Amino acid sequence: MVVSHDHPEHFYGVQSFAGPGVEIIAHPNSVAVYNGENTTRRLEQRRQDLFPWVSEYTHLMLATRPAKISPTQNETFMPGRYSFTLIDGLGAHAPDDMMMRVQELGLLLAGDLFFTGRVPFVGEAGPNLWLKALDRRSETPPKVAIPGHGAVSYAPDKDLTLTRRYLTYLSEKMATAEANVQRPERRERQPAAKIAPTARGLNPVWRFERC
Repeated sequence: MVVSHDHPEHFYGVQSFAGPGVEIIAHPNSVAVYNGENTTRRLEQRRQDLFPWVSEYTHLMLATRPAKISPTQNETFMPGRYSFTLIDGLGAHAPDDMMMRVQELGLLLAGDLFFTGRVPFVGEAGPNLWLKALDRRSETPPKVAIPGHGAVSYAPDKDLTLTRRYLTYLSEKMATAEANVQRPERRERQPAAKIAPTARGLNPVWRFERC
């Protein structure tokens, strides 16, 4: 089992699959995230807000081994018919971001580095770092991409255009804001409203969401 990153909706269910003979692989940074206070607080909050789906019986599972990846190195393994390549997401969305490519199928599991049909929540991440992570995805352009949220993309390069435009625009606005000592609340509100309506096929509601 490969964990894309340690956000609740992506790894709370790992315990259902863990057991003898099951290898759980996560980003090397996942250990620090797992042991962080924020992870503990988030679990307690979810046990209250998402009960009974998240309860006292929900326990977090630490990966059995870290992925052998770095910003300049991928890990490829072939447990059967297909080869899987793990790609460092550079901490663009979360400290332990990781993507996975299935070479023979031209398939990319992008985690939360790419959403279909809407702009991503950037949070504390740097847009320039996120763009570099997307460039790593493009080392071998996929035919199909499965995002962390949203529909499967059968035209990844086209769908990624929105994400790239948004991140580029956000980067420019943040640089301007820093130069002008602009308030952060204002600079976070501006980008989505200007870019999202220009993209065809998006839902009419655009807002920042933490995922």
